[in-house]
This record gives sequence, C-alpha cells and structure tokens, in this order.
Amino acid sequence: MGSLILISIVVIFLLLVFNRTHEPVVVIQTKDQKIRIGIEIAKTLEEKMKGLMGREQLKEGNGMLFTYDEPLKPSFWMKNTLIPLDMIFIDTQGVIQFIAQNVQPCKDQNPCPTTTPPVFVQYVLEVPGGYTKKQGIGEGDGVILPE
Repeated sequence: MGSLILISIVVIFLLLVFNRTHEPVVVIQTKDQKIRIGIEIAKTLEEKMKGLMGREQLKEGNGMLFTYDEPLKPSFWMKNTLIPLDMIFIDTQGVIQFIAQNVQPCKDQNPCPTTTPPVFVQYVLEVPGGYTKKQGIGEGDGVILPE
C-alpha cells in the first residue's frame, strides 16, 4: 500500500512538472544585472494592433513583445491604452537602440501622438511606465529574446 502511494505522488509530481506552461521571457543584460521579463508575444497584425489596449494594469516584471519579420521604424500610439508604458526598441542583434520612457495614455488627443524610433529595429518591448529607469535599463544594453 505504501509503495502505491509513493508511485502516485511521483506520477502527480511528474505531471505537474512536465505539463506546466512556461511563460516566454526576455532577459535584459544591463551593466549591473540580468533582468527577466515575462512576456506576451504580439506576432499577428491583429495582436500588434490591439497591443495592451484596454489593460488596467501590467504587473512589474511583465511586458508585451512585438516582433517584425524585418527591420523597420514602427510607430506606436497609446489610443485606448489605460496605463503608461516604457517602449524598448531593439535591433536585429538584440541591442536596445531607443527607449521611450513613461509614455502616457492618449485620452482626449485626436489624433493620438505616435512614438517612432530614430533607427530601424526588429522588436519592441512594452513594459510598465517607469520600469526601465527603476531597473537601470538603457540604450546599448543587450536583450536575449525567446526562440
């Protein structure tokens, strides 16, 4: 009877370990630390158009990664976005080229202002407003992206 219980515990443990969904992460390497950020990935046009619209919060240590097939200068706006965001623009080599800090929601402006990087990038990571300053993330820092 005791071995049956032990086998049951082992089977449950293995099911929990191997069936866990692993949230994708990016890792930002600053000069002082490695910062892990759990992400949602916006790949499709629809996902990119919606972005973080309508979200009432974005927990610290989380973000949304926008991926593009080739380098470009994507423009972002804060229409229907309820929370301030930092936008981290990353090149094809995984280097942060530009950060728009604490971009505020667009409430009554028509049209909403846009944020565009000065250089071509292939990825954009949105995190809670003020996060990059708080964590010491800056231009030139490296980013390890999920596969």
